[in-house]
Amino acid sequence: MSDITTDVLVIGTGPAGAATAALLSSYGIENMAINRYRWLANTPRAHITNQRTMEVLRDLGRDVENEAYMFATHQDLMGENVFCESLAGEEIGRMTAWGNNPLSQAEHKLSSPTQMNDLPQTFMEPLLFKTACQRGTQARMSTEYLSHEQDADGVTTTCLDRLSGKEFTIRSKYLVGADGGKSLVAEHLDLPFDGQMAVGGSMNIVFRADLAKYVAHRPSVLYWVMQPGADVGGIGLKIFIEAPEAIQAVAEVLDGAARAAAKAARGPVSFCVMGPGLPGEVEIEAGQDYPVTPQIKGAIKSLN
Repeated sequence: MSDITTDVLVIGTGPAGAATAALLSSYGIENMAINRYRWLANTPRAHITNQRTMEVLRDLGRDVENEAYMFATHQDLMGENVFCESLAGEEIGRMTAWGNNPLSQAEHKLSSPTQMNDLPQTFMEPLLFKTACQRGTQARMSTEYLSHEQDADGVTTTCLDRLSGKEFTIRSKYLVGADGGKSLVAEHLDLPFDGQMAVGGSMNIVFRADLAKYVAHRPSVLYWVMQPGADVGGIGLKIFIEAPEAIQAVAEVLDGAARAAAKAARGPVSFCVMGPGLPGEVEIEAGQDYPVTPQIKGAIKSLN
């Protein structure tokens, strides 16, 4: 006999899982959502939020939609995609994007009453998760999906409580695998994923700095830093730091990432140090390539 029973079990509380749970609870369907981590996304990750997504938030209620707009970068400030050698260096070009071309603006306005915006997962996930829990979703954090067995009447899922180390089972009529691109649920169901995996990667580094003098005249949500000689899709990584002593903190994070993902795809990294006592921009090579992979989420809270 299972330890817990619910109608729908949702594995994962990212945008897909939390939205599923919120919609189920809005329609009065009993559900439970589990997350193997103790909390939600702590780095921006996906951030471009299109009109269709906003229509889903409107379906959840105008209060949910309005809260999303409150935290989002609005469409007019999403601006253009900027291609440059560095924020302080030569600009290669700009590409009007995100519906800011006059023709695209008209099409957007005719297509939906909602507006595209930029809302990072650090804001989107808490909004959806809060809505789900407020409306009845039972949520369990630090709870890891291990396996499941399906029969004619439903699904029995085995989970691990990562705090106590004990396994337990959840019985549900339906199981939703919203556990990401490397979904263990999909793997256990032998569901195919077409295409080549790990063809590129990214690193999230969160920092705080006043960059107004470099970006105020060209607002955007994506600045593509094109590094001459970069060997990962033509794009390298350059980190701007105003305080030279912060380099050590960044280097330690990257060194830890290198050890944690020794087999990951690699890309060149350099540091650009700027300060009133320096003769302009001083570039320091990191001395080695570091992994560039979605699994590495370097969280540097403050570099100023």
